[in-house]
Amino acid sequence: MKQKGGEIYMNNRKLLQAPKINKAYFSVKETAEYTGMGVRTIRGFLNDPITPLPHYRVGSAGRIIKIHKDELDSWLKTFRVDSESMDIDELVNDFI
Repeated sequence: MKQKGGEIYMNNRKLLQAPKINKAYFSVKETAEYTGMGVRTIRGFLNDPITPLPHYRVGSAGRIIKIHKDELDSWLKTFRVDSESMDIDELVNDFI
Protein backbone atom coordinates (compact mmCIF):
# COMPACT_ATOMS: atom_id res chain seq x y z
CA MET A 1 0.00 0.00 0.00
CA LYS A 2 1.13 3.51 -0.83
CA GLN A 3 -0.22 6.80 0.34
CA LYS A 4 -0.23 9.78 -2.01
CA GLY A 5 -1.61 12.91 -0.43
CA GLY A 6 -4.78 11.87 1.39
CA GLU A 7 -5.46 8.91 -0.89
CA ILE A 8 -4.41 5.29 -0.41
CA TYR A 9 -3.33 3.10 -3.33
CA MET A 10 -2.76 -0.67 -3.57
CA ASN A 11 -1.36 -2.16 -6.78
CA ASN A 12 -1.75 1.28 -8.38
CA ARG A 13 -5.50 1.26 -7.67
CA LYS A 14 -7.14 3.88 -5.52
CA LEU A 15 -8.87 2.34 -2.51
CA LEU A 16 -12.18 3.64 -1.25
CA GLN A 17 -12.10 5.49 2.01
CA ALA A 18 -14.60 7.49 3.98
CA PRO A 19 -14.90 11.03 2.69
CA LYS A 20 -13.67 13.74 5.02
CA ILE A 21 -16.44 16.29 4.77
CA ASN A 22 -16.62 18.75 7.63
CA LYS A 23 -19.47 20.96 6.53
CA ALA A 24 -22.87 21.79 7.91
CA TYR A 25 -24.54 21.67 4.46
CA PHE A 26 -23.84 19.13 1.73
CA SER A 27 -24.46 19.24 -1.99
CA VAL A 28 -26.26 16.26 -3.54
CA LYS A 29 -22.91 14.81 -4.62
CA GLU A 30 -21.38 15.26 -1.16
CA THR A 31 -24.50 13.67 0.38
CA ALA A 32 -24.04 10.68 -1.92
CA GLU A 33 -20.38 10.37 -0.90
CA TYR A 34 -21.22 10.74 2.80
CA THR A 35 -23.93 8.06 2.71
CA GLY A 36 -22.36 5.74 0.16
CA MET A 37 -25.45 6.03 -2.04
CA GLY A 38 -25.64 7.13 -5.65
CA VAL A 39 -26.49 10.67 -6.72
CA ARG A 40 -29.63 9.40 -8.50
CA THR A 41 -30.74 7.63 -5.33
CA ILE A 42 -30.31 10.81 -3.29
CA ARG A 43 -32.25 12.82 -5.89
CA GLY A 44 -35.02 10.24 -5.72
CA PHE A 45 -35.23 10.58 -1.95
CA LEU A 46 -35.61 14.37 -2.25
CA ASN A 47 -39.07 13.86 -3.76
CA ASP A 48 -40.07 10.66 -1.98
CA PRO A 49 -43.82 10.94 -1.19
CA ILE A 50 -43.62 9.06 2.13
CA THR A 51 -40.26 10.00 3.69
CA PRO A 52 -38.67 12.81 1.69
CA LEU A 53 -35.10 13.79 2.47
CA PRO A 54 -35.16 17.27 4.06
CA HIS A 55 -33.36 19.77 1.85
CA TYR A 56 -33.11 23.41 0.89
CA ARG A 57 -33.35 24.90 -2.59
CA VAL A 58 -31.43 28.14 -2.93
CA GLY A 59 -30.71 30.54 -5.74
CA SER A 60 -33.06 32.45 -7.98
CA ALA A 61 -34.44 29.33 -9.65
CA GLY A 62 -33.95 27.00 -6.68
CA ARG A 63 -31.49 24.88 -8.63
CA ILE A 64 -28.90 24.68 -5.88
CA ILE A 65 -29.82 21.91 -3.44
CA LYS A 66 -28.28 21.82 0.04
CA ILE A 67 -28.83 19.15 2.69
CA HIS A 68 -28.04 19.83 6.34
CA LYS A 69 -25.83 17.13 7.85
CA ASP A 70 -27.76 16.89 11.14
CA GLU A 71 -31.10 16.63 9.31
CA LEU A 72 -29.61 13.98 7.01
CA ASP A 73 -28.38 11.95 9.99
CA SER A 74 -31.80 12.20 11.68
CA TRP A 75 -33.56 11.19 8.45
CA LEU A 76 -31.24 8.19 8.04
CA LYS A 77 -32.00 7.06 11.61
CA THR A 78 -35.69 6.73 10.70
CA PHE A 79 -34.69 3.77 8.50
CA ARG A 80 -32.85 1.94 11.27
CA VAL A 81 -33.90 -1.69 11.57
CA ASP A 82 -33.51 -3.57 14.82
CA SER A 83 -32.78 -7.16 13.81
CA GLU A 84 -33.80 -8.42 17.26
CA SER A 85 -37.25 -6.88 16.98
CA MET A 86 -38.02 -8.58 13.67
CA ASP A 87 -39.87 -11.86 14.14
CA ILE A 88 -40.16 -13.71 10.81
CA ASP A 89 -43.09 -15.86 12.00
CA GLU A 90 -45.00 -12.75 13.08
CA LEU A 91 -44.35 -11.09 9.72
CA VAL A 92 -45.54 -14.16 7.81
CA ASN A 93 -48.68 -14.45 9.96
CA ASP A 94 -49.46 -10.78 9.42
CA PHE A 95 -49.08 -11.26 5.70
CA ILE A 96 -51.34 -14.32 5.59
